[in-house]
Amino acid sequence: MPLSEIEKAICKVIAQRLVERFDFTPRRVLLNEFRSAAPEALSTLVSSSILKTLGGNPEIYLPSTLTFEFCGDHELLSVARLSTQVVLQASRGLFERELERGDQRQYSPADIEKEVMALGLQGQRVKIGLGLYLAEEFGVFPSIQKNHPGLEIVSVQIGERILTMRDIESVWDRHIQQMAPNLYSEAKALRLPSTTVSIPQLCN
Repeated sequence: MPLSEIEKAICKVIAQRLVERFDFTPRRVLLNEFRSAAPEALSTLVSSSILKTLGGNPEIYLPSTLTFEFCGDHELLSVARLSTQVVLQASRGLFERELERGDQRQYSPADIEKEVMALGLQGQRVKIGLGLYLAEEFGVFPSIQKNHPGLEIVSVQIGERILTMRDIESVWDRHIQQMAPNLYSEAKALRLPSTTVSIPQLCN
């Protein structure tokens, strides 16, 4: 079933709060803005895996990749998608060098950012913290250390799954299709052509 306008509006509030403030969204903020429509909409969005709760706490909400797809804001989606792609690209480069050295390391956001800059992928629209947060969904970090209460990532270990992601530009779409196959057509219809972003590819 397509998302309602209220559900899309809730997605936008939660996605925007993460992008602009890198913060979760308390339930009371949503109740204040959407009043009686909020409880049912939130229940639907969580049960559909479009929204996440922090540690299962129904008083605190976080976005997923699906949240950005359905928020109806093309700039928010573009920033989220680009940041995730850049983090995945940088992570692949770091992991390949690990294989060459024969070691395994934990990487901080600063380490990821340094690799992003070395690859020439930095830019005003690239947010490393956001990219790391969303990249967790792609299963490339077998070990993750987070700060309390668990939003900001302190360090990650990169796993071999990153080697399967040769076409970084298509990884986001494949993930969305896998997460919500029944809603994928709606997600694509909500996009503008400019939402799809391209980044330089590493040599295979």
